Amino acid sequence: LGAEHFLGKPANFAWHTLDFPAIFLPTFHEALRRELADWRTIQVGDPRGGKATSSVVRDAGGRKVSVLTSARYFLRKEDAWLVADLVPMRGSTLVELSMEAVGVPAGWIDELLGRIEATFEGGAISGSRKMTPSGEELELDRRYDWDDLFLDEGPKESLRKEIGGFFERKEQFTRMGLAHRRGLLLHGPPGTGKTLVGKIVASTIPDCVFIWVTAGLVTGPEEVASIFKVARYCRRVILFFEDLDLYASQRETAANSAALGELLVQLDGMRSNNGILMIATTNDLEAIEPALKNRPSRFDRLIPFVSASEPIRLAHLSKMLLPFGANTETLALIARQTGGLTGAQLQELAFVARSRAAEAGASTIELDDLRAAARAAAEYKVKLVGFKPKRRLDEEDFLDQIGLR
Repeated sequence: LGAEHFLGKPANFAWHTLDFPAIFLPTFHEALRRELADWRTIQVGDPRGGKATSSVVRDAGGRKVSVLTSARYFLRKEDAWLVADLVPMRGSTLVELSMEAVGVPAGWIDELLGRIEATFEGGAISGSRKMTPSGEELELDRRYDWDDLFLDEGPKESLRKEIGGFFERKEQFTRMGLAHRRGLLLHGPPGTGKTLVGKIVASTIPDCVFIWVTAGLVTGPEEVASIFKVARYCRRVILFFEDLDLYASQRETAANSAALGELLVQLDGMRSNNGILMIATTNDLEAIEPALKNRPSRFDRLIPFVSASEPIRLAHLSKMLLPFGANTETLALIARQTGGLTGAQLQELAFVARSRAAEAGASTIELDDLRAAARAAAEYKVKLVGFKPKRRLDEEDFLDQIGLR
C-alpha cells in the first residue's frame, strides 16, 4: 500500500517544506545523499507541476557542477517510504524542497530538513568571491583602489575606514553588546563615484564575498528574501545595492510595495544580519522610503557624494593626462575652471584628449587634443544646469578662460 501510495504520484501531501537559494543546490544534493545514505532510491521522476531538469550551476565554492534542479525522489528503507519534491520557485532564485514520509517517527522529517538547512549555514560561502545573488561570478575589467575615487580626502578616508575596518571590528561590537552589522547609503548626482565604491570594495576587501544587487534582480519579495538568505550563509559578506531608489521609494509612490515591505522586514526583522555590511547607492535621496534611511539598524549612515574640489580635480587630471604629455600648468588651469564637474565628466575629458592623440597616431597629447577636451568640458558644464542658460558658454569663451585658445 505504501508503494502504491507514493509511486502513484498523488497530487497532494501534507508537505514539510524548506526553501533555499539555488546556489546551494549542490550542497543540498550532497546533504541529501549523506542524510539518506541507508535509504534506497526507487525512482527519480517529474515533480508536481513540472518536468525533471538538470543544469550546470555554480556551487558555494564557485565551481561549476551539473545537478538536478527539478525532480521528485522516491526512496525506501524497509517499510518506510519517503517522497521529496525539488521545484524552483517561480519569479525567484529560491528552490523549494517538499517532503513527506510514512513509516518514520513523528517529527523525523522536520529534523531532517533542519539538518539539511544547517549545512548551508556557518559560512557555507566564503573566500574572495564577487557574484550576483544567484551565484553568477562577476569579473571586473581591472582592479580598482581608493586612488580611483574622485572624492575629497576627508570623506574618502572616513568611508575607507567605515568599510575597510568593518569585519575587523567584530569583537568591539560584540563587547559593547552591539549587533555586528552596518548599512551605508551613498547619495549624490550621477557620476560622482558611488558605483565606483562598489568596484573598489570588491577589489580591495580580502577574504570577503561581495554580492552585487541591481534593480533588475529585485522585482518582488521572493527575490529580496533570497538575497538575504544567501548573505546570511556567507562568512564575511558585503551586500551592494545599486540604485536603491528604483525599488525602495516612498510607500505612496512605490511601484512594488511588496518588495519594499520585504526589504524592511529582512533588514530589521526576526532574522539576524550579524556580519553583513550593506552598502546602497541612490541618485535621489528624497525618493527613498524614510523608514529605510532614518531608522537605526537599516541604512542609517548617509554619505553624500559631491563634485570634487579643485585640488582633487587637479590630482586626477594629472594622473590621467601627465603620463601622456600634458602640461602641468595647463592642467592646473583646466582644474580651476571645471568646478562642478563630476569624476565621470573629468574622466570623459581625459578620454577625449587621449582618444584624439591616439587617432592621430601621436605619442603625446597635443594642444589641439586639450582644446577638444576643453570643449567637452564646456558642454558638460552647460548640461549640469537644469534649465537653458541665458547665454551659452561657447567654445571660444571657455578656451579663453583656461588659456587654450
